[in-house]
Amino acid sequence: MAVDVKANGAALEIGIPQRLFQGPIDFGWDVTSDGKQFVLAVPSVQQTAQVPITVVLNWPAQLKR
Repeated sequence: MAVDVKANGAALEIGIPQRLFQGPIDFGWDVTSDGKQFVLAVPSVQQTAQVPITVVLNWPAQLKR
């Protein structure tokens, strides 16, 4: 979010907050040294790993062994 702030003598005029950009910012971000750009760290490819699931049927019988 960005907010315009104007100095009016000894008082400040605060503007309405406005969204700068929309995107995945969970991975971190920064502003370039010249203050003109944002740098977002986002994963290049979303990986969906297939994790095997083991289902054990009649597990109480296994406990008796």
